[in-house]
Amino acid sequence: MTCEDVHEGVFEITKPEENYAVRIERKGDQQIETNLNTGAVTKAQVTWDNICNYQLTYTESTSEHAVNLIGKVLLVRITGIQGNQYTYEAVLRGTQTVTSGIITAMD
Repeated sequence: MTCEDVHEGVFEITKPEENYAVRIERKGDQQIETNLNTGAVTKAQVTWDNICNYQLTYTESTSEHAVNLIGKVLLVRITGIQGNQYTYEAVLRGTQTVTSGIITAMD
């Protein structure tokens, strides 16, 4: 798998220690995130800055936690790829807090 392989497809992020599981569907310039525990849906526009860096501009959400993200931009950098997983670092534009995690390709 390469960075180009994750421009489109179905992915999952799971953090069992936080009871967090999200399915990501990315196609064209759209990303739809579905929380597998609550069913909440968050949509974003995807802009690829280069092969391994992208921006998510949140456009709508049914999640009470993510509704505050509407109109904000998350800057994401793919930091590594191994097998069907990639690691990333992300920061909300205008903040200094970096989050990281592992995303698994499902298809």
